[in-house]
Amino acid sequence: GRSSIWGAGYATEAAAAARRRNRRMLVPVLVVILALWMLGCGYAGYTRRFGLFFAVAALGIGLNTLWMMIGLDARPFSPPALMAHAAAALYALCALATGWLAGRLARSWRNSRVDAE
Repeated sequence: GRSSIWGAGYATEAAAAARRRNRRMLVPVLVVILALWMLGCGYAGYTRRFGLFFAVAALGIGLNTLWMMIGLDARPFSPPALMAHAAAALYALCALATGWLAGRLARSWRNSRVDAE
């Protein structure tokens, strides 16, 4: 708190408020990054580019590992981290399957059109 009339505690309170604002923005930023990563996995499924999928999935899981090690001070092979890796892999596979299904439906739709004679 404010320890004196000379404002000894003002700098720490301002710094604490800045940290709270930064933490408030952390979750939306992480959700946007997750959505973009899943769009990349879905695009790979849509276009049936499985090499691209493995590259995007590896990049995302690697960044997730880096975030857990630096941001959360977690060990990469601890049980919670392994569960997060498994969840990320399942997110990637679901996005790939959804993109693949959407691509298959789009290709079938295009191939079923009736040509005017």
